[in-house]
Amino acid sequence: MDSILSILTKEEGEFIKHHGISPSDIFDARGMTVKEYHDKAKAHGCPFVINSCQYGHRLKTRNGHCIVCNPERISFQRRVIDKGVIYIAYSGNYTKVGMIENNINMKDVASRKV
Repeated sequence: MDSILSILTKEEGEFIKHHGISPSDIFDARGMTVKEYHDKAKAHGCPFVINSCQYGHRLKTRNGHCIVCNPERISFQRRVIDKGVIYIAYSGNYTKVGMIENNINMKDVASRKV
């Protein structure tokens, strides 16, 4: 998707580089509504799109959330598409639910002492 790089502004290019977003993860949805581009972006394997936000930004999740206004949406979107392990840990009155990336050794996790 080299054409994506050609339509990004310098600031947008720096933004995606800073946040580790590959140009191949961005779908060109200019002029489309969320309803129109969501399934197309998903079919292309793109978690992010180029489309306008009400504040003038153009980078969004495929669900229509501006990642410039709300960069935390980048992590939310990655959790949707990335593989990992969900865990539940409890000790006494406390319970923690979390997610870890799939690139860890589960034997190391199982051998941890509480």
